[in-house]
Amino acid sequence: MKVLITPIAILSACLLQACSTTSSAPESMQDNVKASLDQPSSIKPQTFIMRGEVVIGSDTRTFTPCGSNQQFLLDMPASLVQQTMKLSHSPYQAMYGELIGHLTPPSKTSYKGDYSAKFVVENINIISAENPKRCQRPSSPTTAFGTEPNWNIKLGKDKLTFQPMGEEPQITTLKGSEISPATRHYQFKGGQLTLVRQTCSDGMSDSLYGWSSNLTLANRSYKGCATLGNSDPTLSWTGEYFASSTQNTDFSVNLTLSNDHTATTEYTYSNGDPTIVEKGYWQQLNQTQVQVVMTHHQQQYLVSERIFTKQDKQLIAEKERVGNIVYPIANGGLVLFSAKGTTE
Repeated sequence: MKVLITPIAILSACLLQACSTTSSAPESMQDNVKASLDQPSSIKPQTFIMRGEVVIGSDTRTFTPCGSNQQFLLDMPASLVQQTMKLSHSPYQAMYGELIGHLTPPSKTSYKGDYSAKFVVENINIISAENPKRCQRPSSPTTAFGTEPNWNIKLGKDKLTFQPMGEEPQITTLKGSEISPATRHYQFKGGQLTLVRQTCSDGMSDSLYGWSSNLTLANRSYKGCATLGNSDPTLSWTGEYFASSTQNTDFSVNLTLSNDHTATTEYTYSNGDPTIVEKGYWQQLNQTQVQVVMTHHQQQYLVSERIFTKQDKQLIAEKERVGNIVYPIANGGLVLFSAKGTTE
């Protein structure tokens, strides 16, 4: 098992010593496809969807993920903020939201430094003032719907189910699809469905949707709104990861990646020294790499970043960024083992 570094704020001198004795790999040997702390432009978090409570006000905008007591700051385009505020019936009204975007560190200024992260919204799936308690509902597939007449169509893995109001559902096989960031086009026997990424209102509810829809079926056209499937596939990273130093058996590290995309690192000493706790967030960079950013060290604002690469049941980080400086991690890197692997 690899030896671990100690928390930055406690033993920075030890880490700097490791920097003087550890050299980084030659640039020609680096995998250009992988994200690297040495190449900030290579670090591109994948967007993901989060469900939860949205509060939009003139001064503060926050988001609380379903099942969490952790609040994130919200960074939304001005046009979307204006449309969302029109849905609310009172200042700072709690609304249900499904937001698509990525996380960044909060600024240190004023109260904003108290938050673990800022969620940068790139698109919405839905924001609704009608029922803020929708977290109890199960995840749903991609669905298009409209009014006058009322209809909806749900997409399965290889089929579509069309449900006109007051009639029996019609099931048809999906023949093909074309997917891009701004449009989605589905072909099936007897018709086609096109989704366009733009805000949409059904005219009947206090809800705003992120997609419009145009359905052609049996020589008849239907127009409406749509939502994409609202499950987060990146949650496969969640869980407990741990490591113990081979040079000092009194020292261990535990990393928790939670469903709400918060992250906690605990440095524990069996000699009676207090446990060191760092809190922040995590998000997927690609299928084999996850970004873990700590924004608070012992409740004090401090931003540090590691990129872990998955190898079997292990997460491996070779470097850490603190502020604007990248340090190699001593003794070959930090190796964490998945707690799931120990129980299987």
